[in-house]
Amino acid sequence: MFKNFKVNVAIRQISLVLVMLAFFYCMYYTNFYVTTFILLVIAAILFWDTMNYMDKTNEDFTAFLMGIQYEDFSATYSGYHKGTSFGKLYEAFNLITTKFRNIKAEKVANHQYLQTIIEHVNTGLLCINQEQEVVLMNKALKELLRKPYLKDFAAVEKLFPELYKLITGLESGQNEMIKMTVQNRLLELSVSVADFKLREIPYKLISFQNIQKELEEKELDAWQKLIRILTHEIMNSVTPITSLASSINGLIEDRDRDLDEEEMEDIRDGIYAIQKRGEGLLHFTETYRSLTKIPPPKFQLVEAQPLLERIHILFKPVLKKYGVELELQFPANMVVFIADVELIEQVIINLLKNGIEAAREVENPKIEIRAIKNNEGKTIIEVQDNGKGIKEDVLDKIFIPFFTTKKEGSGIGLSLSRQIMRLHKGNIEVNSVLGKGTVFTLSL
Repeated sequence: MFKNFKVNVAIRQISLVLVMLAFFYCMYYTNFYVTTFILLVIAAILFWDTMNYMDKTNEDFTAFLMGIQYEDFSATYSGYHKGTSFGKLYEAFNLITTKFRNIKAEKVANHQYLQTIIEHVNTGLLCINQEQEVVLMNKALKELLRKPYLKDFAAVEKLFPELYKLITGLESGQNEMIKMTVQNRLLELSVSVADFKLREIPYKLISFQNIQKELEEKELDAWQKLIRILTHEIMNSVTPITSLASSINGLIEDRDRDLDEEEMEDIRDGIYAIQKRGEGLLHFTETYRSLTKIPPPKFQLVEAQPLLERIHILFKPVLKKYGVELELQFPANMVVFIADVELIEQVIINLLKNGIEAAREVENPKIEIRAIKNNEGKTIIEVQDNGKGIKEDVLDKIFIPFFTTKKEGSGIGLSLSRQIMRLHKGNIEVNSVLGKGTVFTLSL
């Protein structure tokens, strides 16, 4: 009849007090023993009923808290029938439950969104936990390895031992290349590893990217560019040789008369020109062959400052001749890296020579060489000049063998430098702005 919590509690308390007063009255002022006993039983029943009613109220609190624990936010609460205070309390319960329900729905939506992205990227992804169990393997990796499922990382060791060895040898943030055959398919994989923690639980994410097609396209493009340059150089040599040989042959075959001194001189000059052009062609092919004969690096610890200061001393006469200022910049801490000092020195010399040739064409020519350690622990050496810069249509060709814009250049300096950097598992990059200068960046 009465649903209000306060009214119910008040009725039970008043009833209990009245029964207890009647009990004490009968016990001390009457001889109604049976009545006294009955009153005691009624008092006990009223006390139990009051406690039970309180417990029923607490059941809503328990259900609310258990719903949070087990992420069950489907329940709703109504307490205005128990009074205004309970109505506001249960209204707060409903607000909290709705908030948790929305958070859970958003979490599920985000998970589905990320799962969709992971399944549609072309890069193969494999994630393992600290027990070496596979917790994620996307569609791209399944297609790449032709395996629908990997239970744990040990399966990689069993199926692809070389790949397993490479991955276990990689540290977080490192990247390596590997060639492997999967069901008669040759794969060129770029493999990288990243360690991360999710709610204090460590995981390892391994990415696999098949760059076979990209490498083939780059290789074909490089071959086409190289063939065009070789064809151009050879034709430049063969065309005048053929023309001269034809002219000399015409003079010699004219047997109706003797050759005069002037004609003999022309023949001698022609033969000499053919000889010199032939020697030039031989030198060209020998230079090309030298590109494939770079000695393997002899790695050792190298200090950047003494290396650059030594190169500075070597170039002082040239710098003075062309009025070029060279500034060396170093951080407070010593920059030390592992490299073949002679090969790296050759790279920096090539870049410095190019910088001098570019800077001497402007007023107040200046070259800056700086050596630093970046946030990843790599050594960065920058060679910057304030020359006229490199045209955009030339910039993507400067590392091609024999490509040069100089009249007396061989076109192998930058190509040789890039090969040396690759032997060091490093890189050489260029950034140039017309009218402002060029920066070559070495990273190793």
